Amino acid sequence: MRLLAAISPFITLSGLLQLSHLTQSVYALHESDVGVVDWHKHLIGVPHSNAPVTAPSFVDVNLDETEKGTAIGVNGTKTVIVTTTGNNVLAVLDPEDGAVLWRHIFDAEDRVAGYYKSSTTLATLSGPGGSTLRTFSLLTGSLLLEKRLHHPANGALLEPAHLGKQVVFSREGNDSNGNQKDVLYVLTNGCEVRKLDAQSGKEMWAWKSPDQGSLTIYSDILISPSSQHIHLIGLSSSTASFTLHTTALSISSGEVIENLSGGVPSSISDPLTQFFVVRASATSKDTGKPVILWLSKSTLYYLPLPSTSSSKQFKPRPQALKNSGSAGLEKLVDVGLGKEGHVVVGRSDGSSLVLRVAEQGEEEVVAESVWEFEGSATTSTQAESMYAGGLDARGAPAVGRVWWDHAVQKASADVYTVQSEASTQQAPRPFAFAFDTQSHGVLSHVALDGPRDASSTHARVLITTTTGAVQLWSAPSSLELEPVLHWTREEGLAATVVAEFVELPEGGKGADIIARESEEGFPGRLSRQIVDAQGFPNYVVNFIKRFTSSPAPAAATVVIDYRALSNAATPPSNDSTTTLARDAFGHRQLIITATLFGKVYAIDTSTGAIVWSRVLGMGWVGRAGMGGRVIPVKLFVIRAVGDEAVTSEGDAGDVKGDPEVVLVGQRRADNSLVDTVIFHINALTGEDVLPSSKKSASDILAELGVESEGESEEAEKEKEKEEEKKDDQDNGGILEGQDIVAGPVVEVYILNAEGRKIIVLLDEFLQAYIYPSNPTAESVFARALPSLSFPLRAHVESRHRIVGHKLGLPPKDQSHFKPTAYPTWAISLPAGEEIQALLPQAPTMGHAKGSGVASVGKVLGSRKTLYKYLDERLFVVKTVARKNKVDEEGNAKTDVMCGIYVVDSAKGTIVYHAEVKASPPVPSSDAPGTPGAGAGTVRGGGCDIKTNLVENWLVYHYYEAEVAGGSVGGAKGYRMVSVEFYEGQKADDKIMSSSISAYSNDTLNYSVYEQAYVFPSAITALATTTTKFGITSKDLIVATANRKIQSFPRRIFDPRRPSRKMTAEDQEELLIQYDPLIPNDPKRALSHNYDVANVQKIITAPALLESTSLVFAYGLDMFLTRVTPSNTFDVLSESFNKVQLVLTVTGLLVAILVTRPMVKRKSLREKWYN
Repeated sequence: MRLLAAISPFITLSGLLQLSHLTQSVYALHESDVGVVDWHKHLIGVPHSNAPVTAPSFVDVNLDETEKGTAIGVNGTKTVIVTTTGNNVLAVLDPEDGAVLWRHIFDAEDRVAGYYKSSTTLATLSGPGGSTLRTFSLLTGSLLLEKRLHHPANGALLEPAHLGKQVVFSREGNDSNGNQKDVLYVLTNGCEVRKLDAQSGKEMWAWKSPDQGSLTIYSDILISPSSQHIHLIGLSSSTASFTLHTTALSISSGEVIENLSGGVPSSISDPLTQFFVVRASATSKDTGKPVILWLSKSTLYYLPLPSTSSSKQFKPRPQALKNSGSAGLEKLVDVGLGKEGHVVVGRSDGSSLVLRVAEQGEEEVVAESVWEFEGSATTSTQAESMYAGGLDARGAPAVGRVWWDHAVQKASADVYTVQSEASTQQAPRPFAFAFDTQSHGVLSHVALDGPRDASSTHARVLITTTTGAVQLWSAPSSLELEPVLHWTREEGLAATVVAEFVELPEGGKGADIIARESEEGFPGRLSRQIVDAQGFPNYVVNFIKRFTSSPAPAAATVVIDYRALSNAATPPSNDSTTTLARDAFGHRQLIITATLFGKVYAIDTSTGAIVWSRVLGMGWVGRAGMGGRVIPVKLFVIRAVGDEAVTSEGDAGDVKGDPEVVLVGQRRADNSLVDTVIFHINALTGEDVLPSSKKSASDILAELGVESEGESEEAEKEKEKEEEKKDDQDNGGILEGQDIVAGPVVEVYILNAEGRKIIVLLDEFLQAYIYPSNPTAESVFARALPSLSFPLRAHVESRHRIVGHKLGLPPKDQSHFKPTAYPTWAISLPAGEEIQALLPQAPTMGHAKGSGVASVGKVLGSRKTLYKYLDERLFVVKTVARKNKVDEEGNAKTDVMCGIYVVDSAKGTIVYHAEVKASPPVPSSDAPGTPGAGAGTVRGGGCDIKTNLVENWLVYHYYEAEVAGGSVGGAKGYRMVSVEFYEGQKADDKIMSSSISAYSNDTLNYSVYEQAYVFPSAITALATTTTKFGITSKDLIVATANRKIQSFPRRIFDPRRPSRKMTAEDQEELLIQYDPLIPNDPKRALSHNYDVANVQKIITAPALLESTSLVFAYGLDMFLTRVTPSNTFDVLSESFNKVQLVLTVTGLLVAILVTRPMVKRKSLREKWYN
C-alpha cells in the first residue's frame, strides 16, 4: 500500500488564510447570473405504474381555513397528482402546470413499496418488507412521522414489492380535548399488523401471524363499519391454486376474534389479477361492508364480511355474479375505487364491464354490472384498453377507458360517471386526442380526474408512456372542440445513461460565406461583397453601441420561462423555426442524451430546452411482434464542426455538413435475444443519417431467410406505402438503426486516425467490427492496428485477471473473417480480489486538434522543472478484495479492501497501486455529510470509490471507517487523495513520456507525489474541467450527497503542498501550506440554491473561450453551468467601463491632433535658431 495518510489533527490559521484567495474564482456567480449562465431541470423520474399504490393518481386535499384561498378544486379542496417513480422518489405535482409541489427522495437501499393516502396525509412504507413508515403532509411535503417497524434484515422479500404491505387511516376514541385521535393500522412483511398513534408513532398493539407468513400472506386490512374489529384478508398457497383466509382482530387489543376468522372456500390461480377487496357502496364510504371479490374458472364470486361482532361462528357463503356475458371473466382491474364499491372486470375477449358492489337493505350485499364499455373487445384495429378511476365534483365515482386506435392513429377515451339515479345514466361520448406515439412511444398507464363542473362531460386524463413522458389531457364539453394537451414532463431524462456535448456550427451569413468560398469565383465574390457593403453603416452604428454599453449576456435576449425549465414541465409547442447556431463565445452547444427508456434527446445548453427527441425503434423485434427494449451503451461524436464529410464509399467530402453522433445500443428482446445496433443521427435535426436502416417487413423476412409465396397486389401496395413513409420518418419518426453485431458486445471504442473517426466494437468472441464499414475506413483501421492496445477483464480458475489485447488481421485467404483480438499481457489479481470497473483517462483537451497537453511540466521556485508523466495509455482499475483473517482472540473475520490500480494498457505495467478498507454499512443518520436522511436506512458500505485520471493527475474519494493509529487514530470521515506522476526521480529529469515507446525501459523512470485530505462530505460523481487548448488550470467538479455541485481549484489538491514552514521558493511557486481539512465553503457551490439530486455523472466541455468550461451534471436532476477556473482572462468583465475607455482614447486622439501642429512649429523654430 503506497497511500500516504499523513493527516495532521489540527487546522492552521495560516493555511486558511492562504486558501482564502483561491475561492475568488468561484465567487463570480452573482444573483443576477442565476438562470442566465446556468439552468436546472427538477425531475422526479418515470412513474411506477405496476400497482395502484405506486402509480400516479389524482388526490383531493382538504384545505384548512388559511389555505382555502388557494384552492383549485371545490368544497375547500385542492387537487394534486401523487406518484412514486423508478428513481425511488415520492412526488406530488400540480395538475395545473405540472410543477413539482414537493418530492421526497428515498435512499437507494430504502426502496419505496407504496403510498397510502387520506384527505390530508400521505403514508409510505419502504425498505425490505416495509421496514420504515413515514407520513407526510399532502400539501407541503412536511415529514410528520418516521418510524422503523422492524430491522431491514428481517424484511420479507415479496414479489411484487407492494404485496403484504398496507397502511389504513382511521379516527377512533377521544384525546384530552375530546377530539377523535388519528391512528394507523400498518401491515408489513405480509404477516405483521401494528396499531400506531398517527401523531407520535407510539405502538398501541402489535400482532404477528402464527405461521409468520410461511403459509398465508395477508394483503389487505379492512375496518369493520362498527369500528369494533378489523379484517385481515390473506392468501394461502396450495398445490394447484391459492385460497382465501380471513382473520379478525380486536381494535382495542389486537387479539384474534376466532369466530370471525377462518378459511374461505375458493380457488384462485392468479391472486394479482383475480382477487380484490372493496367496500360495498353506501351513504358513507367508511360505513360500507367489506366485500371480497375473486375469479374462479371464469366466474366472479363475492363474499361480504361480518360488520359486527357476534358469538356465532362466521360461515362464509360466497355468491356468484349472474349475467356476466357470453365471454368468461378473466381479470379484475383495480381503478382506485375500492372504497366506493366499483371495479372493472375484464373478459377473455378483451371486453370489460364496470361492476358495482352495493348494500341492499341492512344485511344483503349485491354485485351487479352497471356499465359495459362498447367496443372494448380486442380487435386488430385497436390496442388493449387501459382503465382508470376517479371522483367527480360531487364525489361520485367515474371510470375511464383509454385505448390506441390504429385506424385513426390517435388515442381515444371515454368516461363513465355514476349518476344519482339509474334512469339518468348517460352514455359516455368517446373523444380522440392526438397523442404522438412516434415521439413518446406507447401508452403504459392512465390516471383519471373526474369532471369538475356540471357543464363538463369529460375529465382530465394523465398518461404515462413507455419512453417516460407524462402528459395531462382534457376535453371540453363540446365535441366540436379538440382535446387540450396542458403540459408534458419528459421524465425519461431522469434515466439518462450516456450524454455528450456537440459544438454548434457558426450561424448567419458567415457560415454561408465559408460554405461558398470553395465554389464561387472572383466575380461572384466581388458582387457579393458589393451587396454586403450596403449594411456597412448599420455595422458602424452597432460597433459604436457595443463599445459604449455594458455587455449583455448571450442568453439575455431569449425570453425563457425558467420556472417551467426548473420543473421540467413544458406546454406543447409547434415552433420549430429556431435556428441552431453557436454564439460568439461558444457557450451555446447541444447536449445529446440517451435514456434507459429508448429515447434520444438534444438539449440546448443556453436554455435547457429540448430541441428534438427521437424514439429508438426495436427493428425486427418490434416488427415480429415481440417486446423488448434498447439499452444505450456508448455515445460518440463521429463528426464535429469542421470535420470533413465522408461518403458511403469512405471518400472525403467537404466540410458543409452538420455534426453527427453515433449511439451504440443493445437491443434486448423479451425472448432473451440480444443484438447490438447502431443509430447514426444528425445532431442538429435528429434525422437518421442512414435512411437505409429502415426496411420493410418483406426485407426483414428476406434477411431472415423466409421466402414469401408470391406477393399479392395488396402486398405490393403496402410496400409502396412503406417506401413513401421513409421521408416522413426521417423528420421525427422512430429511429430503426442498423444491426451491426448479432449478439452482445464486450467493449466499444472510437478510433481517431488519419483525420477519420472509426467506431470499433468487440463481440463476445473478441471479433472486431467497425463503423462506418467501407473500404477507406477498413484500410485506415488496418494501418492503425499495430499501435492499438486495450484491456479487458477475464476470469480464469476462480481468479480475476486484467488482460491486455491487440488486434490481428485474418490471413489473406480468409479475408471474409473479422479481425480478432489476442492477449499480449495479463495481471492476475490475488485470490478473492474482483474487478469492479476499468476506467479510461478523461480527455486532456476539448476541440483542439492533435494530442498532448499545453504544459508538459511545472516550473519550481528553484527554476528547475518537474516534467509531467504523460502516458495516454494509462487507465484505472477499481477492485474489491475479501481477505480472511484471524483476530487477536482467534476468531475468523473477513476484511473487505478496495483497490485502485493505474495500469499501462500497452504492456500491463502497474504505475500506481493503493488499497483502502471498505466502509461498513452505517445508518444514514450516522453517515457524515448526509444530514436528515431517513432513519432505519443504510448508507455506504462496500467499495464506493469515486476516481478520475487526467494528464498526470489522479484523484479519488473514499470513506475512511477506521484509522489504526497515529495522531488521528480512530478518526472517521471522507478522504480525498491527490496523486501526481512526474518523469524521473528528481527535477529536470526528462524522458519524453508523451512520445516514448511503450516498451522502453524509461517508462519505469517516474516519481509519485500524493497527499490525502479530509473531505467534508460524501460525493456521487466527480470530473475535471476541460478547455479548448488545455492552457487554463483545471478545477475539480464534485457532486455532493447533500445535492450540491461544487468546484475546487486544483491547487488545493496539490500533493506537493509542504507540511513544513514555507520557504521563499515555495512562496514563489505559489504553493499553499498543507492543511488536512478541505473547508466546506458554501461559496464553492456552483448550483447555489438549486437542489440537484442524485447526480450520477458529470461531463465537461470547452467553450470557444479558453478560459471557460461547460459543466453538465445528470442523474435524477439535470444541471448545467459554466466555470472559469483561471477567471475570464480572454474577455472583458461586465464591470469593465467601456465608456471611460472610449472617452480616454478619444481624448488622447484629440490631444494628439491639437499638439501635433504645436510640436511641428516648435521644432521648426528650433531649427531656425540652431
